[in-house]
Amino acid sequence: MFEYNSFGTPEAREQLAMRAFQAASSAQVPDNVKKGFIDLATEQINAQAAAAPRDARYQLFAGGFWRNAGDSEKALGYLQKAHELSPKKQAILMEIGSVYLNAGKFDEALAVLKEAYELAPAYDDARIAYAVGALYKGDNKLAALILAPLTERSGGAIPSEPLFQAYAKKGDYKNAVKVAEAL
Repeated sequence: MFEYNSFGTPEAREQLAMRAFQAASSAQVPDNVKKGFIDLATEQINAQAAAAPRDARYQLFAGGFWRNAGDSEKALGYLQKAHELSPKKQAILMEIGSVYLNAGKFDEALAVLKEAYELAPAYDDARIAYAVGALYKGDNKLAALILAPLTERSGGAIPSEPLFQAYAKKGDYKNAVKVAEAL
C-alpha cells in the first residue's frame, strides 16, 4: 500500500504507528508480530518525515513516535526540527517537555513547558503540563500557583492523568488521591 504513494499514504503511516504501539503492548500478540509492526512503523514514520521535511506536523508525529519508543535523542531531533518550522505551536513544545521529563531533565522540561504555557495561558492542557513540569522539578508552590485557576473552577481537584502521575511519582499521595477521585 505504501508503495502507491497516494494522498492517503501519510494517514496510513500515522495509523500504522499508533497501531504498532497498541500491538506491542498487547500480551495476546506474538513477539514476532510485535517486532514486525514496530519495524514497519519505524520505516514508514521515518519515510514520512523525510518525504515532508518542511511540514512540522510530520516532524512532530515522528518525534512523538520516538518518544513512545523510548528514544529521547531521536525524538528531540525531530521535535527540534518541528519547533524550528512552527515555533509557536504549543503541542510541539509540550511534546519536547514530555521528552525532557521522561529523560529526567526537569530544568529543561520546566523551561519548555513554561514557554508553551505563556503562548496561550488560557489553554488548560498547557497550564497542566507546566504545573506537571514544576512538580517533577520539585516546585510544589509554583505548581499550586499555576493550577489555582483550574482548582477554583473545578471545586478542588483537576481530573488529569498527567497530573495524577506526577503527584504519585513525587509521593504526594494526598493530591494524587484527589485527582484520581476527580478522574
